[in-house]
This record gives sequence, structure tokens and C-alpha cells, in this order.
Amino acid sequence: MNKTIIVICAILNLLVVTYVRANTAKLINPVNNHVYQRFDVPATWGKAKTSCANKGGYLATITSQAENDWLYNNNVIKNKWLFLGASDSENEGQWKWITGEEWNYTNWHSGEPNNQGNEDYLTMNIDGSWNDGKASSTPLAYLCEWDKLLKTYTQMVISDSNSDGSDEFVLIGNDGFVNKIVAIDRQNKSVISEIDFLAYPEYRGVSLNVVDDMNGNNAAEFVLLMTKKLDGSSVIETRDSVTGKLIESYAVPR
Repeated sequence: MNKTIIVICAILNLLVVTYVRANTAKLINPVNNHVYQRFDVPATWGKAKTSCANKGGYLATITSQAENDWLYNNNVIKNKWLFLGASDSENEGQWKWITGEEWNYTNWHSGEPNNQGNEDYLTMNIDGSWNDGKASSTPLAYLCEWDKLLKTYTQMVISDSNSDGSDEFVLIGNDGFVNKIVAIDRQNKSVISEIDFLAYPEYRGVSLNVVDDMNGNNAAEFVLLMTKKLDGSSVIETRDSVTGKLIESYAVPR
């Protein structure tokens, strides 16, 4: 084969591979104000679920025709086989969203789900219809979702925590992707600490208090009240104001 042709073929192959593995940008759905991003490096369902959680979101749940159509029409899911956040692994035939949302909308492809070879995890076909797939034997692309509605902050002023003679602003809330606490020095406007709660995308920060040093590092502690978005249950956490390390946790009785 001519060397020029070989080089051209190699370049074309590289372009194809780059396109196939190109993640989408984060897109905001104006219908529900949620954020979505597709990741194209194949993963098993479990790893995809963990990956979304580590990014402060969750493996996407599609609970209406409008949501499914928007994702398809905006090329977020078009022409891709991918994992979504649902399973019937606990009870065959009883599908559940991982977020606990009600299972009242489906978009199954004709003849699906058929549980062929023990298929317990929700996948999406290239045409936007749904299928059941296996967790480990078929790595796929996957779709992450973030609840943009939590982009709200509660602000308070606390006494000097970094010993520079000035009080601090403290913000608690969510930037659209992760729960955060941000402490800002009132004097020089620098950020003293910024703590992300990637493990708790399902919780909304409600209020924050500051208590004296509990772990002996000469820094105040944050006491954070968080409420679960779906069922209203709450948890109180005490964390180091500098490192974010958890000191104690308490589930609020209901």
C-alpha cells in the first residue's frame, strides 16, 4: 500500500477513536434545570455508578418523556449505547431508580426487558429506547446527572478562625455539582477553606454553625445540618473547618 495512503488511514483512524471517546460537555436542561454529561470511556454499571457519585452526581435517571426527548434531541444520548441509573437486581422485574424516585415512566424497546442471560441493569439503545443489560460483561458509556436546583447558599459570619484579627464569611450550599462549605476572610477576601461533600449529592445543606476546636488543631469546627432531598431525613455532621475531615455524625430522629 502507498505510504501516503497509510498515513491518511492512520489519521482517519485516530480521528474516529477521538470522536468515539469524546465526552459531551455539561448541559443544563431548561425543563428541570438539571445538568447532564455523557462519559464515553466504557465502564461496568457499578463503576459507572461510582464514577458519577465521585463527581458529585448520580447515574442518570430519566423519569419523563420530556426528559428523554430533550436528552436525545440535544445529542446527549443519541447514537450511544450507555448505562442509566436503574436496576432490578434486588427483585427481578421490579425496576428501581438509584435515587429512590418513583418508577412511573418507561421507554422500553419492543420486546424488552427480557432478562436474557440475567440482565439487571438499565441501558439505553442508540435510538433512545431502553434495554436491560448485564452489569459486568458489557462495559458501556454512561450518563451522569446533577441536581442544579440546589444552587443556593446560606451565608453567616463567624468569629476569627485563622487568627488574623478579622471575622470570616461562611457560605454553605451547592454549586450545581457538589455540596460545599466555603470560608472567606472578611479582611483580605481570601478563601480560608473550601470543603466539598462529594459523598452526599443526595443531601441539601440546610444550616451551618461553628463550634470551638474539638480535635486539637487550633481551628474551629463546622456543624452542618443536611436534609435528604427525597425523603426529608436529616443528618448533622461536625467537620474540621480546615481539612473537612469528619469528626462526628448524628442522624436526626424523625
